[in-house]
Amino acid sequence: LTWGQVAKEAGYGLEIVSAKTVKKELGSLDYHKCIACIKGWTAPANKDKRCNFARAMLDIRPKPKNWHNVWFSDEVHFGYGPKMKMRVIRKLGQRYCPDCMQFHKEPDDKDRKRFHGFGAFGYNVKFFILYSVDSNTNGKMTQRVYIDSILQLNLLPMMKERGMNVTLEEDGDSGHTGKVATAFKEKHGIKYYINATYSPDLSPAENCWQPIKQYFRTEPHFDDAGAEKAIWEAFKRLPQSFINRQVESMPQRLGEVLQSGGEMTGW
Repeated sequence: LTWGQVAKEAGYGLEIVSAKTVKKELGSLDYHKCIACIKGWTAPANKDKRCNFARAMLDIRPKPKNWHNVWFSDEVHFGYGPKMKMRVIRKLGQRYCPDCMQFHKEPDDKDRKRFHGFGAFGYNVKFFILYSVDSNTNGKMTQRVYIDSILQLNLLPMMKERGMNVTLEEDGDSGHTGKVATAFKEKHGIKYYINATYSPDLSPAENCWQPIKQYFRTEPHFDDAGAEKAIWEAFKRLPQSFINRQVESMPQRLGEVLQSGGEMTGW
């Protein structure tokens, strides 16, 4: 409702009161209009799966400190166009002068650039790598890339430094759950679990990507080198304290899933 409609619905002849007056008076009582929060819809069948997952995980890790040895992993994709609008400083009265003209064409698919990254976030753990996939252009993780570029080359050595006392959280992407990738993890003693289906709110990695992407979008990117530099700068700026808080929030997240009957949480 508009402020005027609020006054009319209230009755008592208040429809003659100015909408500005209604807004001002309700504001003094700390009532304000705001945009409704958006929450993803959860299918009934998936609600049961989320609840079962939450109960099982809380039985294993009921307290925040129980999540200190879990690494939450995920892919991320950064996209940018060929060129953004140039900003020029010109004298009063100058417009369309030949010295400050930028010619523009509509970008096609080959002009659009994308970077593909993989990250693992845990308590006092912060890992990120850019990767490429020769078999596709959309960055879809393959089992071979996952094994060779991420698990064997990076995560496994890090886990060995910690005596393999680490559990890796993964989503259900086929690049992580395929037979070859699963066999590699089992052969090398990598403990892991697959997150509940359609449950980004139960992976702190999703929260970690948000400030990284936000920073990336605030910087202009005119070429590959500039875009890649901005990605790494955004990753470096992500505080470890922020990651630690997200990891320790897992019992609360799982509890909220159970309280809501499997609905998506606000995380």
